[in-house]
Amino acid sequence: MNSYGFDEGEDDPSPRDMDEQLRRFRHELSGGSKNFDGFHNAQALETLIPYCLDKQLFNDALTFSTVLIEYQPFSADAWLWRGVALSNLERFDEAMESFDRAMSLDPTDNDIQLHRADVFAERGEYERAWNIYEEILRTHPDDEEALYGKALLLGRMNRIDEAIALLKYLQKSEERSLDATAELAYCYDQKHDYDNAFALYQQCIDEDPFDATHWFNAGVVLCHHQQFYKAIDYYDMAVTLKPEFSAAWYNLGNSYGTLGRLLEAIYAYEQALEFERTDFAFWHNLGSAYHETNQSQKAVEAFHNALAIEPHHFESLYGLAASYDGIGKPEKAIEYYLQAELLQPHDTDLLYAIADVYYSAKNVEQALAYYEKALRNNPRDPDGIFDYAATLFDEAMYGESALWFEKFIELRPDNYEGYYFLAKCLLLLGDKINPVELLRKALLINPELRADLRKDINSLPLFFLNDAFFRKIEE
Repeated sequence: MNSYGFDEGEDDPSPRDMDEQLRRFRHELSGGSKNFDGFHNAQALETLIPYCLDKQLFNDALTFSTVLIEYQPFSADAWLWRGVALSNLERFDEAMESFDRAMSLDPTDNDIQLHRADVFAERGEYERAWNIYEEILRTHPDDEEALYGKALLLGRMNRIDEAIALLKYLQKSEERSLDATAELAYCYDQKHDYDNAFALYQQCIDEDPFDATHWFNAGVVLCHHQQFYKAIDYYDMAVTLKPEFSAAWYNLGNSYGTLGRLLEAIYAYEQALEFERTDFAFWHNLGSAYHETNQSQKAVEAFHNALAIEPHHFESLYGLAASYDGIGKPEKAIEYYLQAELLQPHDTDLLYAIADVYYSAKNVEQALAYYEKALRNNPRDPDGIFDYAATLFDEAMYGESALWFEKFIELRPDNYEGYYFLAKCLLLLGDKINPVELLRKALLINPELRADLRKDINSLPLFFLNDAFFRKIEE
Protein backbone atom coordinates (compact mmCIF):
# COMPACT_ATOMS: atom_id res chain seq x y z
CA MET A 1 0.00 0.00 0.00
CA ASN A 2 2.71 2.49 -0.95
CA SER A 3 0.61 4.31 -3.55
CA TYR A 4 -2.31 6.43 -2.42
CA GLY A 5 -3.88 7.35 -5.71
CA PHE A 6 -1.51 9.89 -7.26
CA ASP A 7 -0.44 8.77 -10.70
CA GLU A 8 1.24 11.22 -12.99
CA GLY A 9 -0.44 10.61 -16.32
CA GLU A 10 -0.80 12.80 -19.38
CA ASP A 11 -3.63 14.90 -17.88
CA ASP A 12 -2.33 14.97 -14.33
CA PRO A 13 -0.45 17.97 -12.91
CA SER A 14 3.33 17.73 -12.85
CA PRO A 15 5.25 17.37 -9.57
CA ARG A 16 6.28 21.02 -9.96
CA ASP A 17 2.63 22.03 -10.21
CA MET A 18 1.80 19.87 -7.19
CA ASP A 19 4.59 21.45 -5.14
CA GLU A 20 3.35 24.91 -6.06
CA GLN A 21 -0.20 23.99 -5.11
CA LEU A 22 1.09 22.49 -1.86
CA ARG A 23 2.90 25.73 -1.02
CA ARG A 24 -0.20 27.80 -1.83
CA PHE A 25 -2.55 25.63 0.25
CA ARG A 26 -0.14 25.62 3.18
CA HIS A 27 -0.12 29.41 3.09
CA GLU A 28 -3.90 29.69 2.81
CA LEU A 29 -4.40 27.29 5.71
CA SER A 30 -1.77 28.87 7.93
CA GLY A 31 -4.44 31.04 9.52
CA GLY A 32 -6.97 28.21 9.90
CA SER A 33 -9.54 26.61 7.63
CA LYS A 34 -11.96 29.57 7.89
CA ASN A 35 -9.88 31.44 5.29
CA PHE A 36 -9.73 28.46 2.92
CA ASP A 37 -12.31 27.86 0.17
CA GLY A 38 -12.62 24.11 0.68
CA PHE A 39 -15.75 23.81 -1.42
CA HIS A 40 -14.10 25.02 -4.63
CA ASN A 41 -10.73 23.41 -3.79
CA ALA A 42 -12.12 19.96 -2.94
CA GLN A 43 -11.11 18.41 -6.26
CA ALA A 44 -7.59 19.81 -5.93
CA LEU A 45 -7.36 18.38 -2.41
CA GLU A 46 -8.39 14.95 -3.69
CA THR A 47 -5.27 15.03 -5.88
CA LEU A 48 -2.97 16.77 -3.41
CA ILE A 49 -3.60 14.52 -0.39
CA PRO A 50 -2.44 11.28 -2.11
CA TYR A 51 0.56 13.22 -3.43
CA CYS A 52 1.47 14.25 0.13
CA LEU A 53 1.11 10.65 1.33
CA ASP A 54 3.34 9.40 -1.47
CA LYS A 55 5.94 12.04 -0.55
CA GLN A 56 5.61 11.13 3.17
CA LEU A 57 4.36 14.63 4.02
CA PHE A 58 2.04 13.17 6.62
CA ASN A 59 1.32 16.34 8.60
CA ASP A 60 0.24 18.07 5.40
CA ALA A 61 -1.86 15.07 4.40
CA LEU A 62 -3.56 15.13 7.81
CA THR A 63 -4.29 18.86 7.58
CA PHE A 64 -5.70 18.65 4.05
CA SER A 65 -7.76 15.51 4.65
CA THR A 66 -9.27 17.06 7.79
CA VAL A 67 -10.24 20.13 5.77
CA LEU A 68 -11.68 17.95 3.00
CA ILE A 69 -13.81 16.08 5.54
CA GLU A 70 -15.33 19.40 6.64
CA TYR A 71 -16.73 19.79 3.13
CA GLN A 72 -17.16 16.11 2.21
CA PRO A 73 -17.98 14.33 5.48
CA PHE A 74 -19.30 11.28 3.63
CA SER A 75 -16.18 10.71 1.55
CA ALA A 76 -14.70 7.31 2.40
CA ASP A 77 -11.48 8.32 0.63
CA ALA A 78 -11.06 11.43 2.79
CA TRP A 79 -11.45 9.40 5.98
CA LEU A 80 -9.09 6.74 4.61
CA TRP A 81 -6.41 9.31 3.77
CA ARG A 82 -6.79 10.90 7.19
CA GLY A 83 -6.32 7.48 8.81
CA VAL A 84 -3.22 6.76 6.72
CA ALA A 85 -1.68 10.09 7.74
CA LEU A 86 -2.43 9.49 11.42
CA SER A 87 -1.09 5.94 11.25
CA ASN A 88 2.21 7.13 9.79
CA LEU A 89 2.37 9.74 12.56
CA GLU A 90 1.96 6.83 15.03
CA ARG A 91 -1.36 8.16 16.29
CA PHE A 92 -2.87 4.71 15.97
CA ASP A 93 -6.05 5.08 18.01
CA GLU A 94 -7.10 8.15 16.03
CA ALA A 95 -6.15 6.37 12.82
CA MET A 96 -8.41 3.47 13.68
CA GLU A 97 -11.31 5.84 14.32
CA SER A 98 -10.83 7.30 10.83
CA PHE A 99 -10.59 3.86 9.22
CA ASP A 100 -13.72 2.74 11.04
CA ARG A 101 -15.56 5.79 9.72
CA ALA A 102 -14.32 5.03 6.21
CA MET A 103 -15.51 1.43 6.58
CA SER A 104 -18.96 2.60 7.61
CA LEU A 105 -19.13 4.59 4.36
CA ASP A 106 -17.67 1.86 2.11
CA PRO A 107 -17.83 -1.55 3.84
CA THR A 108 -16.59 -3.49 0.79
CA ASP A 109 -13.27 -1.62 0.33
CA ASN A 110 -10.48 -4.09 1.06
CA ASP A 111 -7.93 -1.27 1.08
CA ILE A 112 -9.54 0.20 4.20
CA GLN A 113 -9.52 -3.24 5.83
CA LEU A 114 -5.85 -3.68 5.05
CA HIS A 115 -5.02 -0.37 6.70
CA ARG A 116 -7.05 -1.41 9.74
CA ALA A 117 -5.01 -4.62 9.87
CA ASP A 118 -1.80 -2.56 9.79
CA VAL A 119 -2.95 -0.55 12.81
CA PHE A 120 -3.97 -3.68 14.70
CA ALA A 121 -0.48 -5.08 14.03
CA GLU A 122 1.16 -1.85 15.22
CA ARG A 123 -0.88 -2.03 18.43
CA GLY A 124 0.17 -5.64 18.99
CA GLU A 125 -3.33 -6.98 18.30
CA TYR A 126 -2.01 -9.68 16.02
CA GLU A 127 -5.05 -11.95 16.09
CA ARG A 128 -7.36 -9.17 14.89
CA ALA A 129 -4.94 -8.28 12.10
CA TRP A 130 -4.60 -11.95 11.16
CA ASN A 131 -8.38 -12.34 10.92
CA ILE A 132 -8.62 -9.46 8.47
CA TYR A 133 -5.96 -10.93 6.18
CA GLU A 134 -7.56 -14.36 6.34
CA GLU A 135 -11.00 -12.94 5.55
CA ILE A 136 -9.71 -11.11 2.48
CA LEU A 137 -7.67 -14.09 1.27
CA ARG A 138 -10.63 -16.42 1.70
CA THR A 139 -12.43 -14.63 -1.15
CA HIS A 140 -9.37 -13.20 -2.93
CA PRO A 141 -6.55 -15.74 -2.45
CA ASP A 142 -4.21 -13.90 -4.84
CA ASP A 143 -4.62 -10.46 -3.26
CA GLU A 144 -0.98 -9.38 -3.11
CA GLU A 145 -1.58 -6.58 -0.61
CA ALA A 146 -3.17 -9.03 1.82
CA LEU A 147 -0.41 -11.58 1.21
CA TYR A 148 2.22 -8.91 1.80
CA GLY A 149 0.54 -7.70 4.98
CA LYS A 150 0.26 -11.27 6.19
CA ALA A 151 3.98 -11.83 5.54
CA LEU A 152 4.86 -8.73 7.59
CA LEU A 153 2.57 -9.93 10.37
CA LEU A 154 4.23 -13.35 10.39
CA GLY A 155 7.54 -11.57 10.86
CA ARG A 156 6.16 -9.57 13.79
CA MET A 157 4.88 -12.83 15.31
CA ASN A 158 8.41 -14.27 15.01
CA ARG A 159 7.22 -16.89 12.54
CA ILE A 160 10.19 -16.00 10.38
CA ASP A 161 10.37 -19.13 8.22
CA GLU A 162 6.71 -18.79 7.24
CA ALA A 163 7.27 -15.11 6.45
CA ILE A 164 10.26 -16.02 4.28
CA ALA A 165 8.24 -18.56 2.29
CA LEU A 166 5.50 -16.03 1.57
CA LEU A 167 7.93 -13.25 0.70
CA LYS A 168 9.77 -15.51 -1.75
CA TYR A 169 6.43 -16.10 -3.47
CA LEU A 170 5.80 -12.33 -3.58
CA GLN A 171 9.19 -11.73 -5.19
CA LYS A 172 7.50 -12.90 -8.39
CA SER A 173 4.96 -10.09 -8.09
CA GLU A 174 5.22 -7.22 -10.50
CA GLU A 175 3.99 -4.70 -7.92
CA ARG A 176 5.50 -6.07 -4.73
CA SER A 177 8.76 -7.67 -5.87
CA LEU A 178 11.08 -4.96 -4.55
CA ASP A 179 9.22 -4.59 -1.25
CA ALA A 180 9.19 -8.35 -0.78
CA THR A 181 12.94 -8.54 -1.43
CA ALA A 182 13.61 -5.83 1.17
CA GLU A 183 11.42 -7.56 3.76
CA LEU A 184 13.01 -10.90 2.93
CA ALA A 185 16.41 -9.34 3.64
CA TYR A 186 15.10 -8.15 6.99
CA CYS A 187 13.91 -11.67 7.84
CA TYR A 188 17.33 -13.12 7.08
CA ASP A 189 18.88 -10.39 9.24
CA GLN A 190 16.58 -11.50 12.07
CA LYS A 191 17.87 -15.06 11.60
CA HIS A 192 21.48 -13.73 11.78
CA ASP A 193 22.01 -14.91 8.20
CA TYR A 194 23.87 -11.73 7.35
CA ASP A 195 25.31 -12.88 4.04
CA ASN A 196 21.88 -13.56 2.55
CA ALA A 197 20.44 -10.42 4.13
CA PHE A 198 23.16 -8.22 2.66
CA ALA A 199 22.92 -9.87 -0.77
CA LEU A 200 19.19 -9.17 -0.88
CA TYR A 201 19.59 -5.54 0.19
CA GLN A 202 22.27 -5.18 -2.45
CA GLN A 203 19.75 -6.55 -4.95
CA CYS A 204 17.33 -3.81 -3.84
CA ILE A 205 20.07 -1.21 -4.35
CA ASP A 206 20.78 -2.55 -7.81
CA GLU A 207 17.09 -2.24 -8.70
CA ASP A 208 16.58 1.16 -7.08
CA PRO A 209 19.94 2.79 -6.39
CA PHE A 210 18.42 6.14 -5.40
CA ASP A 211 16.41 4.80 -2.47
CA ALA A 212 18.34 5.84 0.66
CA THR A 213 16.51 3.29 2.80
CA HIS A 214 18.08 0.36 0.94
CA TRP A 215 21.57 1.75 1.55
CA PHE A 216 20.69 2.33 5.20
CA ASN A 217 19.36 -1.20 5.71
CA ALA A 218 22.43 -2.72 4.06
CA GLY A 219 24.56 -0.67 6.46
CA VAL A 220 22.61 -2.06 9.42
CA VAL A 221 23.31 -5.62 8.30
CA LEU A 222 27.00 -4.86 7.82
CA CYS A 223 27.14 -3.52 11.39
CA HIS A 224 25.47 -6.68 12.66
CA HIS A 225 28.20 -8.55 10.78
CA GLN A 226 30.87 -6.34 12.46
CA GLN A 227 31.89 -4.87 9.08
CA PHE A 228 31.95 -1.26 10.26
CA TYR A 229 34.29 0.18 7.63
CA LYS A 230 32.05 -1.08 4.86
CA ALA A 231 28.92 0.01 6.74
CA ILE A 232 30.26 3.58 6.81
CA ASP A 233 30.27 3.64 3.00
CA TYR A 234 26.62 2.56 2.89
CA TYR A 235 25.44 5.01 5.55
CA ASP A 236 27.40 7.74 3.78
CA MET A 237 25.54 6.98 0.57
CA ALA A 238 22.22 7.02 2.45
CA VAL A 239 22.81 10.55 3.77
CA THR A 240 24.11 11.68 0.38
CA LEU A 241 20.85 10.60 -1.20
CA LYS A 242 18.75 11.88 1.70
CA PRO A 243 20.62 14.51 3.73
CA GLU A 244 17.79 14.77 6.30
CA PHE A 245 17.99 11.01 7.06
CA SER A 246 18.69 11.43 10.80
CA ALA A 247 18.76 7.69 11.59
CA ALA A 248 21.44 7.16 8.94
CA TRP A 249 23.54 9.99 10.40
CA TYR A 250 23.12 8.43 13.84
CA ASN A 251 24.17 4.97 12.68
CA LEU A 252 27.07 6.53 10.80
CA GLY A 253 28.15 8.13 14.08
CA ASN A 254 27.88 4.82 15.90
CA SER A 255 30.03 3.12 13.27
CA TYR A 256 32.70 5.80 13.50
CA GLY A 257 32.54 5.57 17.29
CA THR A 258 32.99 1.82 17.27
CA LEU A 259 36.15 2.30 15.22
CA GLY A 260 37.45 4.95 17.62
CA ARG A 261 37.06 7.76 15.06
CA LEU A 262 35.33 9.98 17.59
CA LEU A 263 35.63 13.36 15.88
CA GLU A 264 33.90 11.93 12.81
CA ALA A 265 31.31 10.34 15.09
CA ILE A 266 30.64 13.73 16.70
CA TYR A 267 30.09 15.33 13.29
CA ALA A 268 27.61 12.61 12.34
CA TYR A 269 25.67 12.93 15.62
CA GLU A 270 25.54 16.71 15.20
CA GLN A 271 24.15 16.25 11.69
CA ALA A 272 21.51 13.84 13.00
CA LEU A 273 20.45 16.45 15.53
CA GLU A 274 20.10 19.07 12.81
CA PHE A 275 17.06 17.13 11.61
CA GLU A 276 15.77 15.47 14.79
CA ARG A 277 16.40 17.21 18.09
CA THR A 278 14.05 15.17 20.27
CA ASP A 279 15.77 11.81 19.99
CA PHE A 280 17.30 10.81 23.31
CA ALA A 281 19.90 8.44 21.85
CA PHE A 282 21.29 11.14 19.54
CA TRP A 283 22.01 13.44 22.49
CA HIS A 284 23.32 10.66 24.75
CA ASN A 285 25.79 9.31 22.20
CA LEU A 286 26.93 12.81 21.30
CA GLY A 287 27.56 13.48 25.00
CA SER A 288 29.53 10.27 25.32
CA ALA A 289 31.68 11.14 22.30
CA TYR A 290 32.33 14.65 23.64
CA HIS A 291 33.30 13.18 27.02
CA GLU A 292 35.69 10.67 25.45
CA THR A 293 37.40 13.46 23.50
CA ASN A 294 37.76 15.60 26.66
CA GLN A 295 35.22 18.16 25.47
CA SER A 296 33.61 18.05 28.88
CA GLN A 297 31.64 21.32 28.72
CA LYS A 298 29.97 20.26 25.47
CA ALA A 299 29.35 16.84 27.00
CA VAL A 300 27.56 18.48 29.93
CA GLU A 301 25.22 20.29 27.53
CA ALA A 302 24.52 17.16 25.48
CA PHE A 303 23.81 15.00 28.53
CA HIS A 304 21.49 17.66 29.93
CA ASN A 305 19.55 17.60 26.64
CA ALA A 306 19.37 13.81 26.80
CA LEU A 307 18.08 13.90 30.38
CA ALA A 308 15.45 16.49 29.45
CA ILE A 309 13.95 13.70 27.31
CA GLU A 310 14.65 10.75 29.63
CA PRO A 311 15.27 12.15 33.13
CA HIS A 312 15.98 8.80 34.80
CA HIS A 313 18.50 7.33 32.36
CA PHE A 314 21.35 5.82 34.37
CA GLU A 315 24.10 6.10 31.75
CA SER A 316 23.28 9.74 30.97
CA LEU A 317 23.32 10.68 34.66
CA TYR A 318 26.65 8.86 35.01
CA GLY A 319 28.05 10.59 31.93
CA LEU A 320 26.83 14.01 33.07
CA ALA A 321 28.43 13.54 36.49
CA ALA A 322 31.72 12.42 34.94
CA SER A 323 31.65 15.42 32.61
CA TYR A 324 31.08 17.83 35.50
CA ASP A 325 34.05 16.18 37.20
CA GLY A 326 36.00 16.79 33.99
CA ILE A 327 35.39 20.54 34.12
CA GLY A 328 36.36 20.73 37.78
CA LYS A 329 32.92 20.87 39.37
CA PRO A 330 33.00 17.98 41.86
CA GLU A 331 29.92 19.22 43.74
CA LYS A 332 27.79 19.00 40.58
CA ALA A 333 29.39 15.66 39.76
CA ILE A 334 28.39 14.31 43.19
CA GLU A 335 24.82 15.60 42.70
CA TYR A 336 24.31 13.59 39.50
CA TYR A 337 26.31 10.56 40.64
CA LEU A 338 23.98 10.29 43.63
CA GLN A 339 20.95 10.48 41.32
CA ALA A 340 22.46 7.64 39.31
CA GLU A 341 23.05 5.67 42.52
CA LEU A 342 19.33 5.81 43.29
CA LEU A 343 18.72 3.94 40.03
CA GLN A 344 21.52 1.36 40.36
CA PRO A 345 22.78 1.33 43.96
CA HIS A 346 24.98 -1.73 43.46
CA ASP A 347 26.87 -0.63 40.36
CA THR A 348 30.49 -1.05 41.43
CA ASP A 349 32.01 1.28 38.83
CA LEU A 350 29.60 4.01 39.90
CA LEU A 351 30.49 3.56 43.57
CA TYR A 352 34.20 3.88 42.78
CA ALA A 353 33.51 7.01 40.71
CA ILE A 354 31.61 8.54 43.63
CA ALA A 355 34.49 7.66 45.95
CA ASP A 356 36.99 9.29 43.60
CA VAL A 357 35.03 12.51 43.24
CA TYR A 358 34.43 12.77 46.98
CA TYR A 359 38.18 12.44 47.48
CA SER A 360 38.88 15.18 44.93
CA ALA A 361 36.36 17.34 46.84
CA LYS A 362 38.43 16.76 50.03
CA ASN A 363 35.66 14.70 51.63
CA VAL A 364 37.84 11.81 52.73
CA GLU A 365 35.27 10.27 55.05
CA GLN A 366 32.70 9.87 52.30
CA ALA A 367 35.34 8.73 49.82
CA LEU A 368 36.42 5.91 52.10
CA ALA A 369 32.78 5.00 52.80
CA TYR A 370 32.08 4.59 49.07
CA TYR A 371 35.26 2.55 48.50
CA GLU A 372 34.09 0.25 51.28
CA LYS A 373 30.59 0.04 49.81
CA ALA A 374 32.04 -0.88 46.41
CA LEU A 375 34.29 -3.53 47.93
CA ARG A 376 31.34 -5.09 49.74
CA ASN A 377 29.79 -5.58 46.30
CA ASN A 378 32.97 -7.03 44.84
CA PRO A 379 35.52 -7.89 47.55
CA ARG A 380 38.01 -9.39 45.07
CA ASP A 381 38.28 -6.43 42.71
CA PRO A 382 42.04 -5.74 42.57
CA ASP A 383 41.71 -2.25 41.09
CA GLY A 384 39.22 -1.22 43.75
CA ILE A 385 41.37 -2.70 46.49
CA PHE A 386 44.42 -0.82 45.23
CA ASP A 387 42.56 2.52 45.06
CA TYR A 388 41.20 2.02 48.57
CA ALA A 389 44.62 1.07 49.93
CA ALA A 390 46.24 4.04 48.20
CA THR A 391 43.65 6.41 49.65
CA LEU A 392 44.29 5.04 53.13
CA PHE A 393 48.03 5.51 52.54
CA ASP A 394 47.53 9.12 51.45
CA GLU A 395 45.61 9.73 54.67
CA ALA A 396 48.48 8.28 56.77
CA MET A 397 46.36 5.27 57.81
CA TYR A 398 49.34 2.98 57.23
CA GLY A 399 48.22 -0.04 59.22
CA GLU A 400 44.90 -0.40 57.38
CA SER A 401 46.57 0.48 54.10
CA ALA A 402 49.11 -2.34 54.58
CA LEU A 403 46.34 -4.90 55.10
CA TRP A 404 44.66 -3.90 51.85
CA PHE A 405 47.94 -3.89 49.89
CA GLU A 406 48.48 -7.45 51.13
CA LYS A 407 45.08 -8.38 49.67
CA PHE A 408 46.04 -6.68 46.42
CA ILE A 409 49.26 -8.74 46.23
CA GLU A 410 47.25 -11.95 46.68
CA LEU A 411 45.22 -11.06 43.60
CA ARG A 412 47.99 -9.42 41.55
CA PRO A 413 51.28 -11.04 42.54
CA ASP A 414 52.86 -9.87 39.27
CA ASN A 415 52.21 -6.18 39.92
CA TYR A 416 55.17 -4.34 41.44
CA GLU A 417 53.10 -1.53 42.95
CA GLY A 418 51.58 -3.76 45.61
CA TYR A 419 55.01 -4.76 46.96
CA TYR A 420 56.32 -1.21 46.67
CA PHE A 421 53.48 0.46 48.56
CA LEU A 422 53.32 -2.28 51.17
CA ALA A 423 57.04 -1.75 51.79
CA LYS A 424 56.48 1.97 52.30
CA CYS A 425 53.58 1.28 54.70
CA LEU A 426 55.73 -1.05 56.78
CA LEU A 427 58.64 1.38 56.82
CA LEU A 428 56.35 4.12 58.08
CA LEU A 429 55.12 1.71 60.76
CA GLY A 430 58.76 1.23 61.89
CA ASP A 431 59.46 -2.15 60.29
CA LYS A 432 63.07 -2.24 59.03
CA ILE A 433 63.18 -5.93 58.03
CA ASN A 434 60.22 -6.95 55.84
CA PRO A 435 60.37 -3.96 53.49
CA VAL A 436 63.75 -5.15 52.16
CA GLU A 437 62.32 -8.33 50.64
CA LEU A 438 59.24 -6.48 49.36
CA LEU A 439 61.38 -3.89 47.59
CA ARG A 440 63.53 -6.65 46.08
CA LYS A 441 60.37 -8.20 44.58
CA ALA A 442 59.22 -4.83 43.25
CA LEU A 443 62.60 -4.30 41.54
CA LEU A 444 62.57 -7.83 40.12
CA ILE A 445 59.22 -7.12 38.43
CA ASN A 446 60.09 -3.57 37.38
CA PRO A 447 63.86 -2.92 37.23
CA GLU A 448 63.23 0.67 36.03
CA LEU A 449 62.07 1.44 39.55
CA ARG A 450 65.71 1.37 40.67
CA ALA A 451 66.46 4.81 39.19
CA ASP A 452 64.22 6.70 41.62
CA LEU A 453 63.99 4.21 44.48
CA ARG A 454 66.48 5.83 46.86
CA LYS A 455 65.07 9.33 46.27
CA ASP A 456 61.46 8.19 46.78
CA ILE A 457 62.17 6.15 49.93
CA ASN A 458 64.33 8.91 51.41
CA SER A 459 61.41 11.33 50.94
CA LEU A 460 59.51 9.40 53.64
CA PRO A 461 59.64 10.95 57.15
CA LEU A 462 62.07 8.31 58.44
CA PHE A 463 65.31 8.67 60.40
CA PHE A 464 66.66 5.12 60.46
CA LEU A 465 67.44 4.60 56.77
CA ASN A 466 71.05 4.56 55.64
CA ASP A 467 73.23 3.23 52.84
CA ALA A 468 73.30 -0.22 54.46
CA PHE A 469 69.52 -0.48 54.05
CA PHE A 470 69.73 0.18 50.30
CA ARG A 471 72.67 -2.24 49.91
CA LYS A 472 70.52 -5.00 51.45
CA ILE A 473 67.90 -4.40 48.79
CA GLU A 474 70.52 -4.87 46.07
CA GLU A 475 71.95 -8.07 47.57
